[in-house]
Formats: sequence, C-alpha cells, structure tokens
Amino acid sequence: MKHYVAFTSEIVIGQILKKTIDSQSLIFVKDGKEIKAYSSVCPHEGANLADGHIENGSIVCPLHHRKFACKNGYDNVNHTVLSKYEVVVEQDKVYVVLSPAQEESTQQKYRLLKDLPQPKGVFLLGNLPKLKANNKPQVIEEWVKECGEIFHINLLGRKVIISADPEFNIQLYKNRPEGFRRYGKIDEIMSEMGIKGVFNAEGEQWKIHRKLA
Repeated sequence: MKHYVAFTSEIVIGQILKKTIDSQSLIFVKDGKEIKAYSSVCPHEGANLADGHIENGSIVCPLHHRKFACKNGYDNVNHTVLSKYEVVVEQDKVYVVLSPAQEESTQQKYRLLKDLPQPKGVFLLGNLPKLKANNKPQVIEEWVKECGEIFHINLLGRKVIISADPEFNIQLYKNRPEGFRRYGKIDEIMSEMGIKGVFNAEGEQWKIHRKLA
C-alpha cells in the first residue's frame, strides 16, 4: 500500500527526514535528484539512524558511526545494508510503498492491554503486595516465567506493562523521546530537588543529555 510521506521540498540533500508509517520508523534522504527510503534501524545494534547525520553522501550512525551510502544503503566497510523501501513521487508529493507482508507484520505487533497476561494478585491491591523494596528483580523474574516476556500488573488499580522482550525494549528506546517517555512523576520529583539531567530530562533536553552520557 502507498503511504503519503511529505512534500518533495521537505526532503533535502544533507538532511535526514524521519517518519513513522504504521509503527515502522523510516528515514528519507536525497541522493542527487532521487529520494531514498530506508529503515531507521541500524543493522549493527539497532541505533536510531534518524538521530545521525549525513556526511559525504552517507548516513552516519549516531552510536558507532557506521556509514551507509545514501544512494543504496550499503555499508561497504562492514558489508551490511539498510532495509530499503520503494518511493513514489507524484507531482510534489512523496509516497512510500509498504508491501502487504510488511503491513501484515506491522499489524500483528499490536495487542490490547486487556489481552496481555497478568500474574495472580489479590483483591483491590492487585500485584502490589508481592513487591518489596529488596525483591523487585526476583519477583519480576517469577512473573516472566509465569506470564511470558510481555505482561501487565495491577498496582492499586493502575495498570503497568512490563516487558522482558529485548527486541521490544530496543524499539521503545529508539522511539524516545517523541513516542515514549518516563513516568511523569519522576521528572516532577527530581526537578523539585533541583536535579535536571539524563535521568529525568525529556524532549530536546533528553537528546542533548543522552548524547553527552
């Protein structure tokens, strides 16, 4: 299926345009007069290439500085390649084409909270009584064995999703800070204490602190 991305004027040489299409994070770059679309996931360790930059006609990974040619997505040094998507330009509009298999795969990723498993709890308090100050990792490990890698718990009526799925967790980190952020109370409490850093910053400030860290 063809998905609208942007106007051609929004994609310029030397810059990376990031777009999320049906939960897939893509990057768009211009090679001469051609517009190219690639997955924003670095094949090395999953860094978000949208946070990188263009250097001498190559997309530079922000994590390990691997370089992928804008014209074909190849890393000639490490012999890896970015996943590529078909681009269609109609008048001044840019579209990306996702194959039925890609869209079906994307749709299968969605699950409703109510469909996630939950470890056994108690009336009203839910799963809170099992969590003590010194046993959280052990209890969560038990719940993973009971419910699988992704499940939810009930803490006094508040639903909390827990993930022990490495690939899913990487996707969460790659979507920070636009699509995913910490629990808001963390920033509120630490800011009142005069603390402002990588552990509670969000948005553009988080990007700055994260790169320094």
